[in-house]
Amino acid sequence: MPDDEILTAAAAAAAAAAAGVAHATLEAHRDTWAFLVQTAGNAEHLHIPGAVNDEDGFVAVRLSGPSLVAAIISLAHVTRDTASPVTRAIATHIQNKITRVVQAIIDRPRTNGPGTPVRITIDDQAQADDDRDEP
Repeated sequence: MPDDEILTAAAAAAAAAAAGVAHATLEAHRDTWAFLVQTAGNAEHLHIPGAVNDEDGFVAVRLSGPSLVAAIISLAHVTRDTASPVTRAIATHIQNKITRVVQAIIDRPRTNGPGTPVRITIDDQAQADDDRDEP
């Protein structure tokens, strides 16, 4: 099945837009990064950086736009092809996180020169008790 047939319209638009990202920082647990490398590491245009900043198991990895495109498409293949519900859940979650960040770029593009790296953080947490609005 061709790549354009496995992606939703939103994911296909995000993949196309991701190609224009100069640099992104992916922040996640080292196991999440290892999953991405294992599932998408052989994809065309996914360039695994030589340096990965690891602080107590939480990594920050610099990626290019082409690497984001490769990740989005590779994760879609994994989601479609795996028989494992665990693998499907992880792949879908990572793909959705990347796609949402790129969708924000589509919705609100920056037009004033070079900027800081796009930040993709995979670290879902509950809102702290003191951050919640009181009824």
